[in-house]
Amino acid sequence: FNTVHRAQLPPGDCDRVIAEVMRRGRLKGVPLLWWIGPLSRPCDLGSRLTALGWRSGEEQPGMAAELELLPVPSPIGGFRFRQVSSVDGLTTWWKLVCKANSRPSGIVTHGARCYTRLSLEPDSAMRCYLGWLGNEPVSTACVVLGAGVAGLYGVATLLGSRGQGIGTAMTLKALQLAREMGYRWAVLRASAEGAPLYRRLGFREYGKFSTYLCDGR
Repeated sequence: FNTVHRAQLPPGDCDRVIAEVMRRGRLKGVPLLWWIGPLSRPCDLGSRLTALGWRSGEEQPGMAAELELLPVPSPIGGFRFRQVSSVDGLTTWWKLVCKANSRPSGIVTHGARCYTRLSLEPDSAMRCYLGWLGNEPVSTACVVLGAGVAGLYGVATLLGSRGQGIGTAMTLKALQLAREMGYRWAVLRASAEGAPLYRRLGFREYGKFSTYLCDGR
């Protein structure tokens, strides 16, 4: 939740801005995350961050696909797909994301509170979805609509429910709804585990996104 996105900094001012971000992190006593993508500037931003003490994290491919070319999801016995429409549903959504990705459960309350403001209004740009097997929620997905595209995020499935095509179904069903709303393209950042799935569905890589971490002390 303490993240720098879309930095486009003049080379002569870059190190000062990085130092100021670090100062604010230390003041609050919080860790920091910095995303670098194809449009980040200056071009040597990553090396500047590491020189000032940030450590390099995960690199993810940025991918896109034309929605009308995506396949139709295959049926899965006992599987249900629902949009989250309540605070309780968002709490469940965040619990699943944290459990599936081994994230600390302490962020659930804060995450649900943030997403309440972002996703529960009728015209919200963010739509969160839960996938159920029988009476148990087992999978998540999130679509953010903006800039003419549907961004796919938060696709996660509990370990015991993997290998059944649920992640594929969550992806395709969420993006099918975006297509019905008139969107033509889907975009995403893929994890190492998710990239093969998205390639099979027809997504192509168009760039790289890298993360850099600072502990805030």
